[in-house]
Amino acid sequence: MSTPLYAELARAAVESVERHLKVPVQVVECEDREAYLTKLRLDRLCPKTKCVFFDADWRAIRDMDLTGWDGAAWMAVHDPGVFHPKAFPVHDCPVLGLDAGQYFNSGFFCWDNSRAEHRAVFGTARKLSQEIEAGKIDKLHDWGDQSLLNAGVQHNKVPLHLLPFGFNYMRFMVQGRSFLHTPAMVHAVHAAGFPVAEKMRHLDVAAEFLGYDLDTSESGERAEDAAVKFQHARAIKLA
Repeated sequence: MSTPLYAELARAAVESVERHLKVPVQVVECEDREAYLTKLRLDRLCPKTKCVFFDADWRAIRDMDLTGWDGAAWMAVHDPGVFHPKAFPVHDCPVLGLDAGQYFNSGFFCWDNSRAEHRAVFGTARKLSQEIEAGKIDKLHDWGDQSLLNAGVQHNKVPLHLLPFGFNYMRFMVQGRSFLHTPAMVHAVHAAGFPVAEKMRHLDVAAEFLGYDLDTSESGERAEDAAVKFQHARAIKLA
């Protein structure tokens, strides 16, 4: 998704996805003030097929093989913000009746838009947004889409597979001690929690550091390729 404020970040994100996921990319453009509401309409804006969504401040830094995903489950990464008393999930989960252990970060997720139950996630999120605006539900601390999409998944009982943190690595969560380590293998970095003006620098530095491989020999490359394929297959099947 690209807005005027995030246009440069979006271009870098698209380039990273084309390089590391090797899938066609559809850029959804909108005004900055409409970004989160537009995200709640992805079921209407995207083709009826398996889809991967990524925020403009999310960047793939290693190859990601999602071919083993059959589309039955919604896939995303758990949001460690549920452990921080000042983070919005702590307030929003009780308001919406959500299981914090199944609460995902919506900066990166996969869904099958050909499945009615997956499209219903967005419809439920839109309905809840309208009810909040009408005062029927307490206002959320999340002023965006994340808690609403989580409610859409949980209220519709859509199966959720939580991928390892390295698929959506957020330094802000490690720094805030909500996630206690940096994974050995990071596939994508997300500048969630950083001011817009600092996001590009953060992503550049994180991509260079976390994407750097000490062993660049042919045998080392083969070892990494085998490890990545194993981890991806295991994550998709067992998450």
